[in-house]
Amino acid sequence: MDLDSFASMLASQMNRPAVPIRQQLDTLKRLGIRLTPEQEEGFLSQSARYEDPAYAAILTELGAADSDQVYAFDAEVTQRSTMYRDLIGALLRLTGGELDLQDVRESGENADLEGPGGTWRVSFTLNGHPYQYDADFLGDWLDVNVLAFLNSTLEKEKIKKRFLTVDDFNIQGVVVFFRTPEWGRFFSAGTQLAVKGC
Repeated sequence: MDLDSFASMLASQMNRPAVPIRQQLDTLKRLGIRLTPEQEEGFLSQSARYEDPAYAAILTELGAADSDQVYAFDAEVTQRSTMYRDLIGALLRLTGGELDLQDVRESGENADLEGPGGTWRVSFTLNGHPYQYDADFLGDWLDVNVLAFLNSTLEKEKIKKRFLTVDDFNIQGVVVFFRTPEWGRFFSAGTQLAVKGC
């Protein structure tokens, strides 16, 4: 993304109007996001906290819970030795068993642990086919480009769904859904949030 495109995206995100909490919840439900009565009541009882910036806090909170619909994570990790296995395990919960990645491994043998620098290898098998990704080693930070690699793997395997990420500066970290690109476009139209992976 060039600087002009980034500036334009940032300006549009900063000028997005607040959205009433009831409207946000209704939009998310129309998009198929399930909310428990307790979650809904919690959001409604603290509406000011969730209305501006619209959708950011709701999605982050839903994704931080043990959800099978949305996953929110910070790219900074506490356990470097299993950072990609932990991420893949959380992403697999979103798939409801549709994906069966086997033999998930990671190795930092090509990483400069004092650096950061070098690469951190992530490998797995999907549908009997081996895949590997050499993530940039960023110390205690995930190389979130692993999500694009996973999506390219899904495309090769002719799997229709993708790991879609919400691209919004109001959201600290990454919010991920496992849905079709078409759903991602509906989500973006309904929430005015940019989605990658569509």
